[in-house]
Amino acid sequence: MLSRQWQFGEFVGEDAGSAVQVDVNADTHPLDGWRPATEFAFRPYDPGAEPLERLVEEEPAAPGTDPRLRVTAGARFARQLADAALAAKLPVFAVRYGFTGGHPASRGLAAALHRRLPDGAALATGLRVLTGPDGAAAAAEAQALGLDAAARAALAAPAAAWLKWWQTRAPAPAQPEGATGRRPAAWNDNRLEYAFSVRASGLGDTELAASEYTGGRLEWYALDAVPTFAPGEGTEPHDLFLRGVPAPARYGGMPANRFWEMEDARIDLGSVDAAPHDLGRLMMVAYATAGGNVLGELVVPAPTRRGPAGPTGIDGGIPRRGRRRRPVLRT
Repeated sequence: MLSRQWQFGEFVGEDAGSAVQVDVNADTHPLDGWRPATEFAFRPYDPGAEPLERLVEEEPAAPGTDPRLRVTAGARFARQLADAALAAKLPVFAVRYGFTGGHPASRGLAAALHRRLPDGAALATGLRVLTGPDGAAAAAEAQALGLDAAARAALAAPAAAWLKWWQTRAPAPAQPEGATGRRPAAWNDNRLEYAFSVRASGLGDTELAASEYTGGRLEWYALDAVPTFAPGEGTEPHDLFLRGVPAPARYGGMPANRFWEMEDARIDLGSVDAAPHDLGRLMMVAYATAGGNVLGELVVPAPTRRGPAGPTGIDGGIPRRGRRRRPVLRT
């Protein structure tokens, strides 16, 4: 193909021939901050440590707040009391460590269980005090429960076994709403989607905002470049150089390379509705239909951090500019 292009003089034309080698010089600014749409301050973000999807979609790390787990824990403790011949004490535990505040789903069977069983989260707190090293606090808790010395001795083994079971399912106590270290929720209850922003501190006047991210796999087109509300001075970019061989571009609806071959009918670029003044859409259709067989693509890895040997990593950077040199013919 290159020989044929040379015979027809395409190498001296404005569009030149097919690219066989591409050099890319770019300035990159690695992402280093993110924030939910409801907050103004950016939080640190390291693309090499964890994906952005996890930060955005992660639920609060408080398994002890799961209503199902709390009811299951109360039922398990009721069975252990029965095995220890302390079933008569279950109503006392249900009152002392009962469910409070109510829940929208607390109707029917759930409401009946809430009245008869202790709340697992509250029970864990009480049993830690009852079996803890503080003798005065343990005695006060036992008195509130109406437990004598014999009942406390009989309860020791079931309480230890239950706490061990609870610890494997709720290793940390539930954090309050404003606790330090808890990742904020980027979920928008009104629109049923996530809204957040990311930034690179090297670009002091720009941030990337996603206002309609539905979850799953985060792609580049979910983010829009918008001016930041608190512009900064920025820092020097990271230099990126790449040399490679471009591969033929492939996309849905592109023209077939052979005669008598039918294109994919699922994407019909000819039926795109565009007005005469809609230059952007017209240029896209013309670019996709007229030059599809000569388009190439080259993957440009963006650095995530800068080390002693230069940029490393393959994700998390914002390219600032790139340059494509004239194709080189090698024999």
